[in-house]
Amino acid sequence: MIATAHKAPDFTAARRHMIESQLRTSGINDAWVLDRMAAIPREDYVPEAARASAYVDRTVPLGAGAFLAPPLAQGQILTHAKPRADERTLLIGPATAYLAALIRPLVEPRLPDWLEPLWFMSKEEAIELAPRAEIGWFDFNQPGPMCEVVTAATNLKWLNSIYAGLDFLPLDLLNERGTIVTNGAGINAITIAEYVVMLMLTHAKGYRDVVRAQDRHEWLQDSPGKRELAGERVLLQGLGAIGKLVKTRLEAFDMEVVPVRRSGADGALRPDEWRGKLGEFDWVVLAVPSTPETHHMIGADELAAMKGNAVLVNIARGDVVDQAALVEALQAKSIEAALLDVTEPEPLPTDHPLWSLDNAQVTMHLSGRAQTGMFRRSADRFIENLRKWHAGEPVEPQMDLTLGY
Repeated sequence: MIATAHKAPDFTAARRHMIESQLRTSGINDAWVLDRMAAIPREDYVPEAARASAYVDRTVPLGAGAFLAPPLAQGQILTHAKPRADERTLLIGPATAYLAALIRPLVEPRLPDWLEPLWFMSKEEAIELAPRAEIGWFDFNQPGPMCEVVTAATNLKWLNSIYAGLDFLPLDLLNERGTIVTNGAGINAITIAEYVVMLMLTHAKGYRDVVRAQDRHEWLQDSPGKRELAGERVLLQGLGAIGKLVKTRLEAFDMEVVPVRRSGADGALRPDEWRGKLGEFDWVVLAVPSTPETHHMIGADELAAMKGNAVLVNIARGDVVDQAALVEALQAKSIEAALLDVTEPEPLPTDHPLWSLDNAQVTMHLSGRAQTGMFRRSADRFIENLRKWHAGEPVEPQMDLTLGY
């Protein structure tokens, strides 16, 4: 049942059209979501942040829209075993109204009959029910609540998440309990790889200045950017699902892409070699996980070793770069530019110098969100993994809890 006791928020036509367009692209009934978004009190709706909340069943808040930069949200699903020996307890639930609206219709009709889904509506209820779960999917927008539920899920055998980076979880505890963790590795790889290309072309051709000229109604007589990607050399840190797609796309522009691999095979540099070669590359692309090994892997020494026209591209995690050292290098113009989809912290404080530097681009960790296919891919992967789990086959992709990715 959907509660309708509260007055609907005043959605602008543009925002409603945006939501409807995104849902149509995902193949989801627009009204199903919008009805839930409409049933919220006005004080819970924050239009300037493009947020939307919903009330489902007992007029309990399901959460706030994750796809539109939400705060902490609460909507979850609990599924528990029916009283049969071959059935299992599953705690599942994208944490926000928008995310739940995108995921639930893609998952719920396809759940096997050895699971019985029940929705829970708050972090507190999730924590109370968590010890019953053997399988869990309970993503939150913030690390804290997710860590609390994971800690409370003492009988959890398999944890699934839409997120690729789960280094914030108590991985030692999960490892000690023998919990298998599948993450969202590869779910967003296509759009993030495309984002890398976009960032590099935007910088090379000075496209930001073109857009600004259009805003001023000014007809430019020459291109503000004259750099060609073809023939330039790229050092690629990270050759996972994202890195592999970045490599093929940049090679399509006739760029020479040299990855870093432990084996050093196929022309790659070994981890102990790349620092000595930094001065040979025009671009340095970071696509590594956040681990103790990669923390501040690009610092003052590495930046000083880069070419004067080198460009740093970070679509990994903010903490793989010493951000203070990067700001100094950009201010001194010792490297040409930094294209940053990720920062430390996030959101970046409004008074941070990176916002004002002409040779820095900050894209607010949007690379993985510039698409809608991730929801269907996540649902498909989860349903297939449920089949594998029940059949005793390995689920994937599994995290190495010791390495942290």
